[in-house]
Amino acid sequence: MNCLSLNIRGIGEEYKVSWVRRLTMKYRTMFLGVQETQISDENPIDVSGCWYNGEFGFAATPSTRRSGGLLSIWDSKLFQVDEVIKARDGFEQLIKDLWKKFKGYNNPDAYLPAKFQFLKNEIKKWRAKDHPKKMDELAKLKHRVHELDIAAETKMLSDLELQERRLDVQRITELEKLVVLDLKQKARIRWIIDGDENSRFSMAIKDEVLSFYQKKFQEKLPSKPKLISSDFCMLDAVTRSKIESPFIMVEIKQAIWACGGYKAPSPDGFTFEFIKNIGTY
Repeated sequence: MNCLSLNIRGIGEEYKVSWVRRLTMKYRTMFLGVQETQISDENPIDVSGCWYNGEFGFAATPSTRRSGGLLSIWDSKLFQVDEVIKARDGFEQLIKDLWKKFKGYNNPDAYLPAKFQFLKNEIKKWRAKDHPKKMDELAKLKHRVHELDIAAETKMLSDLELQERRLDVQRITELEKLVVLDLKQKARIRWIIDGDENSRFSMAIKDEVLSFYQKKFQEKLPSKPKLISSDFCMLDAVTRSKIESPFIMVEIKQAIWACGGYKAPSPDGFTFEFIKNIGTY
């Protein structure tokens, strides 16, 4: 397996794109990692120009002004993306705006659940508008690729048409992966709420076992003799106060940050990775 890593210090020039393509072709690269692309969202990278065949996937992180920027390209026949750790267009800004917009209760125990419920409702509204657009785009791209494939049966496609097809196929792959991720998330939440037949059967067994031992160890005496002695070791007042003191923000943050990113504390679908991200807003 051939992997190639480059620190290119800017990939906006055409000669650098051609140079990267020649390298990937020469070494039959299966995975390419490019650092310092120095390309922002406003200046897209010619990804297809960097790769030597049409079967590829990619992910890019924009630069901050003229610093940074990452690009990963891989052979889609050899690699499969399991998770997309990247926000959809406008989604991250939407969350930031909603997080600041919410006005709720003063009680912290009620405030945070209400805030998450507000986010959930607004995300549903956003998705109701965004999802049909993505599906419409997907249908149009598939139709266009089909037209190009039909045309290729009777003539040689031009370089522009070949590049258009490569980019369309890449975009189709991205949109279809988003659809799959949506289905996975819905299935995960549904399983948490409803469970499956095996988990329900296991819960029934646990309930029976719990009931058996509760009856077995049920206290028959209404009162027991108390053990009172000055010889028992006791905690001092300061230590006792620490045990009973409420959790501080540092302790809460440490507990959350120590949790796995893709585990959810409740069936609402908000994972710890989501909570960690909004903690920086």
